[in-house]
Amino acid sequence: MTAPDATVLATAATPPQHSFAGVDVASCAAWLTSMGRLRPGLTPLDDVLAMAEITGRASAPALRVAQAPFVADDPWIALQWTNPRLKAPAAGRLSLLLHAPAGVVANRPLGGFLVDTWADAVPPPKRDTSLAVHHNGPNSRAPQAVLLAVAPDPGVPLWTTDTTLAATL
Repeated sequence: MTAPDATVLATAATPPQHSFAGVDVASCAAWLTSMGRLRPGLTPLDDVLAMAEITGRASAPALRVAQAPFVADDPWIALQWTNPRLKAPAAGRLSLLLHAPAGVVANRPLGGFLVDTWADAVPPPKRDTSLAVHHNGPNSRAPQAVLLAVAPDPGVPLWTTDTTLAATL
């Protein structure tokens, strides 16, 4: 497949620390591990990458980040919702985490498979709400009665059903 808009994958051509401030391969791997706890489809990918690193077949996962539309100094939306420069959530973003050991050339055909996908909705900063409460008036209160029973035979230490009924009736 060739990307319809190669600029979407332009940030994935370089390691994440060159595209997004404060994001490196380790933070991408940590994000993948933490999301694997919530998203079962990501767990096998995280396990395979970890085993490749443990066995020495890969020194670090070849993770790349792509985000569209790309805005300079925009944070990676997976780690930070709010753009500190704009002091507002970065709305309308598509974020991709790619495992690309051979690298990514944005304008060339790519092959791969999708591991997981989901959409996060950013709630609006203000929302009209209402609250309905069912409340009984002041006539609702706890019963003001106490039932006190005295054992008819103090020599018998246990109460039985018959003794209780005899004391209350």
